[in-house]
Amino acid sequence: MPEHRRLRAPNEDGGVLLDPPAAEISKLLAENAARWGGNDSVTGGDAAALQRYDVQGCSLGELAKLARRELLSAAHRYSVSYGDVAAASSAESGGEILANPLPSGAATPLQSRPPGIATDSSISEDVPTIISGHQPELFHPGVWAKHFVADRLASTCRGVAINLLIDSDIVRGTTMRVPGGSVDRPFVESIPYDTPVEGIAYEEYCVRDRGALHSFGRRAGAVIAPLVPQSLVGSFWDRVIEASRQTDQVGLCFAQARHSLERSFGLTTLELPQSYVCQMESFYWFTAHLLAHLPRFWDIYNSAVQDFRCENRIRSTAHPVPDLAMDGEWLEAPFWLWDRQNPSRRRLFVRGDGDGLLLTDLDQWQTRISISPDADASDAVMQLGALARTGVKIRTRALVTTMFARLFLADLFIHGIGGAKYDQVTDKIIRQFFDLRPPRYLTMSTTLRLPTARVSIDEGEYSRISGQLHDLLWHPEVFLEKNSSSNDTSKWQPLIEKKRAWIATEQTAENARQRFLEIRNCNANLQKWVEYEAQALRRRREQLRESARIESVLGSREYSFCLHPEENLRELLLDNVRARL
Repeated sequence: MPEHRRLRAPNEDGGVLLDPPAAEISKLLAENAARWGGNDSVTGGDAAALQRYDVQGCSLGELAKLARRELLSAAHRYSVSYGDVAAASSAESGGEILANPLPSGAATPLQSRPPGIATDSSISEDVPTIISGHQPELFHPGVWAKHFVADRLASTCRGVAINLLIDSDIVRGTTMRVPGGSVDRPFVESIPYDTPVEGIAYEEYCVRDRGALHSFGRRAGAVIAPLVPQSLVGSFWDRVIEASRQTDQVGLCFAQARHSLERSFGLTTLELPQSYVCQMESFYWFTAHLLAHLPRFWDIYNSAVQDFRCENRIRSTAHPVPDLAMDGEWLEAPFWLWDRQNPSRRRLFVRGDGDGLLLTDLDQWQTRISISPDADASDAVMQLGALARTGVKIRTRALVTTMFARLFLADLFIHGIGGAKYDQVTDKIIRQFFDLRPPRYLTMSTTLRLPTARVSIDEGEYSRISGQLHDLLWHPEVFLEKNSSSNDTSKWQPLIEKKRAWIATEQTAENARQRFLEIRNCNANLQKWVEYEAQALRRRREQLRESARIESVLGSREYSFCLHPEENLRELLLDNVRARL
C-alpha cells in the first residue's frame, strides 16, 4: 500500500506543489512506461501481468495499445479541427505522432472498425503520453498549471501531452465570480454568461443566451478593472466568441479559447473531450468487461469507497463518491446514461439476462447486450457502438474516468490535489479487480493571487481578542484588580467579594439556581467598570473581521485564470512552474 500524504495547495504566491518532487518524476515516468515494454525487472512483473489479464478475449496490454492509437489519432484530429497544431505537435515530438509506423505484427482485438471514432494506422502507441484532465470550465491558475507541466514533460521525453475535457460532468453554474470595488471595500459579484441550466452534462450544454455570452467579457472587465486594470478577460473573451462561431457547446468554447491562448504561449498540447474517448473501440471493450463482471466490481468498488471514508473519518455518504446502489436484482454500474429524448444525466443499472445483460435507467429506458463473464466481447462492443449511433450516451463516472485513463491511455497522469486524494480509491480498485499495481501519478498545483494590495492579518489576534472579551464577561474582577488604582476599588470591590463568597459556597440542590443567578448578577453589575475596554476590543475585533473579509476577496486563489493579467500568468506558468521541472 502506498503512503498517503496530506497534500495542500501552496499558500505563498507563486508556490508550486509537485508530488513526487521534480527530481523523481523522470523515474516515475520511466517505471510507468516500462509496463508496456515488458521490463518486469523494473515493474515487478506488471508487464507480464498486463499481457496475462484477459479482457473478454484480448489481453489488457493489447487493449491498451489499441486505446493509445485511438487516443492519439482522435486527439490530433480534434485539436486540428479548430486550430493549426499539426506542425507544432509533430515538431515537438520529433515527428513521431504522424510519422512512426505501427510495430510489425500489431493487431487490434477487433478487426472491423468500431462505430465510434476511427483509428489512424499511421500513429504509434509507443509515443509517451502525458495526460491531465478537468471539466471544460474557466478554472483557476492552479488547475491550468497542469497543462504547462504536461507540455514540458512531453517535450523532455519526446512524447505528447493531452488534456481530457471531462464533459460528462454536470454543469455547475453559468456565472463567474468576479471581484470588484476598491482595495478598501472590495466585493465579489457573480456575473452570468448564460441563463441557468440544471441536471445536464457539459457535453449537452449549448448556449442559451448569446447576448449574455457575447457581452460577458465587457461586463466582467468593467467590474474587475478598478482592482486589476490589465485583466486578460477582455481579450480572452474575444477568443471565446470566436470559438462560439464554430460550436454551440459552451464548454468547448471555453476550452478551445483557452487552448488557443496556450498555443500563443508556445504550448503544443493536444485536447480531446472525454465523450470522444467514450466512443472508442477500446472503451467499449473495457465497458463490456466491467459490465460482464459487475457483481465482483460492485463489491470491490463499494468496499474501497467505504475503506476510504473510514481511513479519513468521513461521515458523509456522498464523499469521496456515493456507493453504487442495489435495487432488487439491479446493480448500479459506474457509468452515467442519457439519450436524445432525455438529456438529463441518469444512473445506469444492470442485471443478468441469460447469456446477456439488461441495461436500464430504472425508468423508461432499457436495452440488452450480449455479454457474459467468459464470453468474447466482440458482439457487445458492436452493440454498444450501435447504441451510440441512436443517441444513447454511456459515459464514465469520476473514478472510472481516471481508471481508464491511467490503465489504458497514459504513461503519466497528472492530478490536482482533489483528484489525487480521491484516486487513492481508484488505486485500491485497480489492485483488487485487475490484480495489478496501479500506475503512479503526479500531483501538482500552484497558487497565483490577483496583483492587488493585500491586508496583513495576524491570525492569532482575533482568537486572543475573543478570549479577552470572554474573560471580561465572565471574570471581570481579574481585569479590575490588575489594571485599576487602589483608590477606586470601593466602586466595585463589594461586588467582587460577593461573587467570591458565592463561588466559595458549596453548591447543593437547594441553592444551585440562586448561586448561579447571584454570580451572574455580580458579573453583570461589574460590566460597567470594564465596558470601555470591552468596547475597544469589540471595535478591534470588527476591524479584524472586515480585514479577513477583504483578504478573502482579494487573496483568493480560486479566481479564473482569465481574470489575471497575461504578464503574471506567463511569469508563473512559463518562468516559475516549468522552471521547476
